Amino acid sequence: MNPNGLLLREGYIFAIQDVRGRYLSEGTFEDVRPETDRHTGKKDVDESTDTFDTIEYLTKKGPKNNGRVGQLGISYPGFYTTVGLLSRHPALKAASPQAPVTDWFWDDDHHNGAYFLTGVMSFWASFGQPRPQPLAHYPDGPQLATPDGYAFYQQLGPLKNVNEQYFHGQYKHWNDIVAHPNYDAFWQARDPRPRPVPAPARRCKAPGSRSWTSTPRPTCPTSTRPAPPTSKPKLTASTTTPPTPRSWWCGCCRK
Repeated sequence: MNPNGLLLREGYIFAIQDVRGRYLSEGTFEDVRPETDRHTGKKDVDESTDTFDTIEYLTKKGPKNNGRVGQLGISYPGFYTTVGLLSRHPALKAASPQAPVTDWFWDDDHHNGAYFLTGVMSFWASFGQPRPQPLAHYPDGPQLATPDGYAFYQQLGPLKNVNEQYFHGQYKHWNDIVAHPNYDAFWQARDPRPRPVPAPARRCKAPGSRSWTSTPRPTCPTSTRPAPPTSKPKLTASTTTPPTPRSWWCGCCRK
């Protein structure tokens, strides 16, 4: 995400953060990390607790501000914007998750039930490299045998050859995909939709775009889950599903 010039001129302060375990951020990265059901100690962390800590730091120790925070994310950063709503930080006033990763098993890995090998392998070849220590730039992915995609997958053979010839067991999320070919508890835990947005954060509305999905993510959520009956204030969520490619929102996504 690049800072918006119009918002900068209006006096907005932009903070762009690498999530836990990516680039120069410490900790261990986990793709679409499941939310922790109970936070009883410092080791019970997830993306929402990291969001809380970030907001707490920025509002109290960052540049002079009015104590009101918003989040914006497109595609994978849209996932972090979504789970950021679960941070329960009272300073979070607005969130705009645009074309977010939500239910990865269906959104990206399986299109109408069919495994999307070409998209999945090419994505993880450039995204899933291991990071044993903090670094500013990720190395290039494995060199594929040919730039001709049709010929490459013809020559690849069975799925096990991806690890044997290219990933060598080092790409964790690819291993997870292979180990969990069905929509089991592993994938279900990574879907943030069943979790109600806490009452303080339900005031959030997506500025500009109310869409939770776009081509090619036809199975993303089309509504937020309702709050528990005791939650106030009430929110009527409305969403749209425009036939708009994600590339119209952003030209590229950072690894």
